[in-house]
Amino acid sequence: MSQTVLITGASSGIGLATAKYFQQQGWQVVATMPNLEKATELDRLANVHRILLDVTQPATIDSALQSAIDRCGQIDLLINNAGFITWGFVEDATDEQIYHQFNVNFFGSIRVAQSMTSYFREKGCGQILVVTSGGARLGFPLMSFYNASKWAMEGFYESMLYELEPTHITLKLIEPGAINTPIYDKGRLVFIPPKPDQKAYQPFYKKVWPFILDGLTLKNPHPPEMVAKVLYQAATDGKNKFRYMVGMDVKSVAFLRWSLPFNWFKRFVKRITRAG
Repeated sequence: MSQTVLITGASSGIGLATAKYFQQQGWQVVATMPNLEKATELDRLANVHRILLDVTQPATIDSALQSAIDRCGQIDLLINNAGFITWGFVEDATDEQIYHQFNVNFFGSIRVAQSMTSYFREKGCGQILVVTSGGARLGFPLMSFYNASKWAMEGFYESMLYELEPTHITLKLIEPGAINTPIYDKGRLVFIPPKPDQKAYQPFYKKVWPFILDGLTLKNPHPPEMVAKVLYQAATDGKNKFRYMVGMDVKSVAFLRWSLPFNWFKRFVKRITRAG
């Protein structure tokens, strides 16, 4: 019997590439997404089931889990992937904008993990892979809310790791660098611009925003298939390894972050983001 993976945020980007890659490896795939109205290339693939799951709506999580079990018999692996990025100055964000960032990336991830942990515990085994970010290891200007949500995820799951050890549930984190996905598309960016009367921020914004659009999103991004392959590796290598970084960019920056004095690293970030 083939194994079954349930993937959140599988309509595009890393989630879509992962669904396709696991299907190619002979797995049954439950590709979940918050909107099923538009047909996708997944509809043409054998053993792929598109199911509605909105991580901000708890009822859809329970429904998706039951539908997946009904269709596939069981679930062996959860890939907690759903997320998005909010860009902008801290001072300009509303409570609603900040909460929405955390509601999807952090609280949504927790909701799915709680449901799947209960299922795996009763089943007697299971695996949870969580897609965090290289941004969980360092801060970048204009990315405070996204970085904070990913840092929170890493702290949460590192603590959860100890709780799961007696349950035979494996937990691993995947930390991608800059990936060429729709999360960076200009039409899908959630951007909070500086208010016109905040003149102190205008020079900083004019220097850094081009980096966000051009440097981070378009300069040598990795394809989402690279993350899919690392996810498959983490799911099948049998190693007692917790974190998997994806891409030399995040590996290099992480090395500098933890090996340099912070003031030196701060100068490095300001130089590459044009903030200094």
